[in-house]
Amino acid sequence: LLAGGSSQLPAALGAGLFLAAATVLAVRRLRERPYVLVGWAWYLGTLLPVIGLVQVGEQARADRYAYLPLVGIYVVVAWGV
Repeated sequence: LLAGGSSQLPAALGAGLFLAAATVLAVRRLRERPYVLVGWAWYLGTLLPVIGLVQVGEQARADRYAYLPLVGIYVVVAWGV
C-alpha cells in the first residue's frame, strides 16, 4: 500500500496485461512482419535488467534506463513506415 492507502495493484495488472497482449500480437505477426517481434524482443530483453525488481541507488525510476530499450521500438517504427 502507498502512503495514501491506495494500492498499485490495478496499475501493475494493467501493465502486465498490456505486455502480454503486445507479446501475443508480435508473435502472431511473425510471418508477415518479423521486425515487430525483433523490436519487441529487443525492448523487453534490454529493459528487463533495469526494470526495478531490485532497486539500485536512490531513484526508483530514471529515463536513462529507457534509452537503449527504446531502440527496439524505433526499429519497429522505422521498418513499419
